[in-house]
Amino acid sequence: MKSIRSAPELYAHAMAIEQEAAERYAELAERMSDQGNEAVAEIFGRLAQMEAEHLEALRLRTQDVALPQLAAGQYNWLQEGPPETAARELIFRLMTPRRALAIALAAENRAQAFFEQAFMTADDPALRALAREMAAEESEHIVMVERLLEETPESSLESQSDFREGALMYKHILIPTDGSETAEKGVAAGIEFAHDANARITWFTAVPEYRLPGEGEVVSKKVISIDEHDRTSREKAQKILGRLAERAREAGVESDSDYAQSDHPFQAIIRAAEQHCCDLILMASHGRHGLSALVYGSETRDVLTHSSIPTLVYR
Repeated sequence: MKSIRSAPELYAHAMAIEQEAAERYAELAERMSDQGNEAVAEIFGRLAQMEAEHLEALRLRTQDVALPQLAAGQYNWLQEGPPETAARELIFRLMTPRRALAIALAAENRAQAFFEQAFMTADDPALRALAREMAAEESEHIVMVERLLEETPESSLESQSDFREGALMYKHILIPTDGSETAEKGVAAGIEFAHDANARITWFTAVPEYRLPGEGEVVSKKVISIDEHDRTSREKAQKILGRLAERAREAGVESDSDYAQSDHPFQAIIRAAEQHCCDLILMASHGRHGLSALVYGSETRDVLTHSSIPTLVYR
């Protein structure tokens, strides 16, 4: 992130962040109301109002200030594109309260990090004070959303009819797996999903990157070469992915597979989906290390918020 050099520049970023938050919270409130979850809808409605009030206060504070223009969509919570697009519609139609809160929490954390970075890098004391004020406001939002996330129970997809209806929109599905029992749920659901949609599957797994040997490994001559690491990575990926093509074929579903060496699974998942031109990512709730904590941890929040490809989490 480039350093913020002036109060007008900081205000411009803050207003863009608040406007996106107000619009998305209002959209989430409408979605939860449509699901009949009025309690969560009311909470999102209050958050939308709070963000809108902050935005209006910033507009009043800067009504005589010339603000710089920012790039469009810089703070989008979800993928770019108008709300009426089919991909965006599936995200909201299949969104559970916990998933909505996870997206909101990730966005609030990014906003707080932005203002904290502005505070740390600003030279002007007044600008630093303004950035600190804005970071503190975001911290309050984070505490609120985290508490709601803790209090909100897990839920499955709303209904199997929603699951099948959503499948009809998509023709190429990326399914990440680590070979665990939990990931198996996503595999079985993904095959059914692809069969109903007459879609193809790309199976995917992430394995750790090569790690430079430490001094102890060098001294003990237990150094693993890059070539050896590549070989064992291929073998590990093949062990996880090899049997899945046959299972898909038995169900009448076309599939292929891929893997990547990555210590940042969410990036590898998004990159693989883009490279294979997938129009949906379907993930199980969590697995072992590498694809662990896919719903509750930062990896899934990053997939859900950074991917331009719709993401469906199956529990």
